[in-house]
Amino acid sequence: MVTWAESGNASASARLCAQEEQIVGRVGLSPDPYGEFTYGQATFTLPDGWAVTYDSQAALFLGSADDYAKSIDGDPEPAWGLRSWADVAAAAPDSDDCSSGPTDQPDPNVGLGAANIAAWMVALPTLEATRSTMTIGGLPAEVVDVEIAEGASVCDWGVILIVSRTSNPDPFNYGVSPGQHMRFILIDVLPGRTVSIALDDGGHPGFDALAEVAMPIVESFVFAPTWPTT
Repeated sequence: MVTWAESGNASASARLCAQEEQIVGRVGLSPDPYGEFTYGQATFTLPDGWAVTYDSQAALFLGSADDYAKSIDGDPEPAWGLRSWADVAAAAPDSDDCSSGPTDQPDPNVGLGAANIAAWMVALPTLEATRSTMTIGGLPAEVVDVEIAEGASVCDWGVILIVSRTSNPDPFNYGVSPGQHMRFILIDVLPGRTVSIALDDGGHPGFDALAEVAMPIVESFVFAPTWPTT
């Protein structure tokens, strides 16, 4: 069992745990590029052959131990497995001509929370998307399977779907590429504070094979929220 610390804005409302010393000892947490604060804690169970391929307070990537062993200090980061991001929001649209690069800002017209983000995803005209629900660690979760719709006009990088809610101190973004099937699992660990876990088969195409081994890991997650003190 492994412990992971999420992150968010230092002034954000949700702090799940601040036991950084324990987290550093358990997963070897590297200096966090998204801020010097802890936002959360979760535990999960990995089967044989899987490894933590990247971790910070904002992101947790789980994938093939063999892929990770072939990288040098995690570079390149193996693009296969589970990609988890803390404190996410729906992504603002890319520019019409794609000249501004992939968006990394939230869409102010989409409400916070897993249900709002999931409803927005399935309504996007550029996607073929289906929505369902599950329970993870006693918390309700939205599950959205997405592919870029046939004939949709999108940028080369695909469709960005989730970004940092605050973009402070640094933004992040994540989405689906052309020709790819992805699954986004959205969990509100506290009201308006959403964790996104994505199944990404980019490194070894074959979504069904990934889902077979990855979904039991998703189901093993347990989040431990602590209400903010500020």
